This record gives sequence, structure tokens and C-alpha cells, in this order.
Amino acid sequence: MRALSSRPGVFHVVTRTSRIEAGGSRTRTWTETWASASGERRRSLVYDVRADGRRGRLVAERVGGTTVPWASPRDGGPIADGGDAAVRPQSYVLVLLRSGRVTRQVQVTFAGRKAWPVEIRPPTQTTIQTEGRRVPVPPSTRRSTLIVDGRTHLPLLLHTNGVVPTIGRSRVTFPRVSTTARFSAFERLTDAAGAAGLRPSARFRHR
Repeated sequence: MRALSSRPGVFHVVTRTSRIEAGGSRTRTWTETWASASGERRRSLVYDVRADGRRGRLVAERVGGTTVPWASPRDGGPIADGGDAAVRPQSYVLVLLRSGRVTRQVQVTFAGRKAWPVEIRPPTQTTIQTEGRRVPVPPSTRRSTLIVDGRTHLPLLLHTNGVVPTIGRSRVTFPRVSTTARFSAFERLTDAAGAAGLRPSARFRHR
């Protein structure tokens, strides 16, 4: 818990995400995120996933609430908006528990280790900001389960069902999807690597 509550440093997070829409289409992405401990700054690089499961080509860069797509994912699906909980490390466990928005359940075994599943009750959101404008969000019921390591309380997996704002070509849609994000890295950086990770790329700055 202490690792999540510290204000200095930058969280570095790597997730492999599988997104399944109501119609059955599936998109897999590999995302690397840097986020300031205060939550004020965030940057993500989104890649597609190769047939063998390894990281593929870069398809998008997110800085704050702005997502710039560079290519379509290998699976052909859309790129999920950066507001998804899987790229907001400052919200994990500690803030959620203090806000009363999670319910801790019985301990389970996950990937050979003791873990806690927690049910997350997200706050009501009526609009999102994207590309410098506010977009209304339709009423929906989102349900998320976060599995955290029983010893470190760091996230292992996040599963979400519900409406997810999605950025397509010059428009935002709101499909009902099921998303599963597996965490392969979750660490706090206090050196130059953290600051460098937060800086937008030259390509993003000069788009």
C-alpha cells in the first residue's frame, strides 16, 4: 500500500489487454503507461499484439486526455479511450478503498499466489473530455473486478464489463465491451526514466 500512496516518482505500468465487443469482435493490445504519482500527468504507448503474443507495432500515443492514432490494431478493432482504469495507477487499491468504492472478498489463488479480488463501483460519469471537447456519456452500468497480490496489494488483473468510450476516426462511440487487462509490470520509478516516460514523443508534439 505504501508504494501506491507515495507522492514522488512515476508509476510505470505494462498491460496486455483483450477487448471483446458485444458482437464478438476481439482486439488485443499491449500498453505501456507512465503516470505521475499525483495523477496530474499521464502518457501511454499502445501497441498491437502479434500472432505469437509478442508486442507488435505502435498504433497510438496518449498524453493526458488526448489520443493520437498512428495505425489500426492488427485485429482491426478500435483503440479504447485512455480513461480506462487500467491506465490510472494512482487510483488503485488505496484510493479506492478509502473512497468506499470497493468491496473486498474472500482470498483466492491467482497464478500460483494468494490474491484478493475487489469489486469496484465506478463513480457516475456524464461526460468525457477528448480532443479538447466534452462528449456526453450515455447511462450505463460498468462493473469491474480488480485482483491484487495478497502480499504487495499491487494489481495482477483487471476485468471490466460495460460501456467504454472509444475513439475512432474523428468520432467517439460507446460500445458495450468486456475488457481483461493482465499486468506484467507495475513499478514506481524515481529516476530520469520516469520523467522521460512522461514526455510526449517528438512525433506527438509535431503532429
